[in-house]
Amino acid sequence: MIPPTGMTSVKVFGSPTSAEVARVLTCLFEKQVEFQLIRVDTYKGQKRLPEYLKLQPFGQALTFEDGKLTLVDSRDICRHVAEKYAGQGTMNLLGSGTLERASIEQWLQTEAQSFDPPSSALIFNLAFAPLLKLEQDEEVIERSKKKLNMVLDIYEQRLDEAQYLAGDKFTLADLSHLPNAQRLVENKECCSLFTSRKNVSKWWETISKRETWKRVVEMQHEPPHAFYQKMVSYDRMETLLEEALKIHGRDKKGRKILRIVGKFFPARELMAGGKGGEEVLRDFLERKVFPELGGAPFVVVYMHAYVQRSENFPGVAALRSVYEALPAAVRDGIRAVYFVHPGLQARLFFATFGRFLFSSGLYGKLRYVSRMEFLWEHIRRGEVEVPEFVQEHDEELEHRPLMDYGLVESDHHHRAFDAPAMDSAASMYSLRCIS
Repeated sequence: MIPPTGMTSVKVFGSPTSAEVARVLTCLFEKQVEFQLIRVDTYKGQKRLPEYLKLQPFGQALTFEDGKLTLVDSRDICRHVAEKYAGQGTMNLLGSGTLERASIEQWLQTEAQSFDPPSSALIFNLAFAPLLKLEQDEEVIERSKKKLNMVLDIYEQRLDEAQYLAGDKFTLADLSHLPNAQRLVENKECCSLFTSRKNVSKWWETISKRETWKRVVEMQHEPPHAFYQKMVSYDRMETLLEEALKIHGRDKKGRKILRIVGKFFPARELMAGGKGGEEVLRDFLERKVFPELGGAPFVVVYMHAYVQRSENFPGVAALRSVYEALPAAVRDGIRAVYFVHPGLQARLFFATFGRFLFSSGLYGKLRYVSRMEFLWEHIRRGEVEVPEFVQEHDEELEHRPLMDYGLVESDHHHRAFDAPAMDSAASMYSLRCIS
């Protein structure tokens, strides 16, 4: 399954619409391996995720990472997954003995060398060329059909002897055919290549009904995330997050500080991507923030000055989702959250709804800081970088005595640890009141 957190060691970079990626995703689902999918557009020419390009500098359609191991060939990845995770999920995808393994490898080689080339050529010319406004190569189409007919004739004979290509069990030999076969069956010019052959048709109907493959097909048809729709590049997203989230300095107790500048937070871009945006944020935290914290206690300094609801604030529901998806060790490591320049409306909002929208542990750690001078009581002046516009806003507040609440604990701090964590339709509460 795709896990709710970003802490799994298995990552897949690519798009489910790619045959290579789809092959790997199906294998991971079959073996019940938790993984994180980092979607990278193959066709639209957007800039690739920098971390992905470090792994695969030539920008191929697929990169697979399992701990320190990096692979780019989908069939090699499937072999690795089937071997490493042999004891879970669908058993014996690579066979249970030497003879079975040899038979599976033979059919994997047939798929890679005889089935894949003509089927890929047909898919490109019949499905993708029109979308890319390229001229279809009729000669290639006809030649590929002839080659594929010959291959499927062999399959028809083999499947008259066994239910699956390598015997009576579903294996990688069958799985590897799924992505291209799906495209061909969906195409009116190629569908008969399968349906006209009784054994091949029955085989395809059987393997294509597997829940693991149906899940991949659903992923291929999901609405694309914001970085597909609006071409928001990963490197821009990374730059914005690096401005907004930094480990910088220590408080007076020697704990590291996670400084968050609300004005720099790319909420509009992230939240336009729905779950994909949350995925990008979690991946950034995992790669750039958590390692620097090193598992030690830390404090958060959040600077709220000039935050605009439509630009910089993702919404309470999204914040809650991201917070609850953090590893328990990270959540437990938070010792205090200093909310700098909250404004009266923000304080009233969290005083009213905070206990219900966040866990009692987090809510009890919230500290309001109306002026920077109160922050320096807990953090040495100059220890944390403060943007110029935050300093200017702080000077403006000197002339607003009604806003000068100093540093206080959250309004229900004395009751927070007894309050149960409650689920709530957080989306009901718009952030009109957090401005």
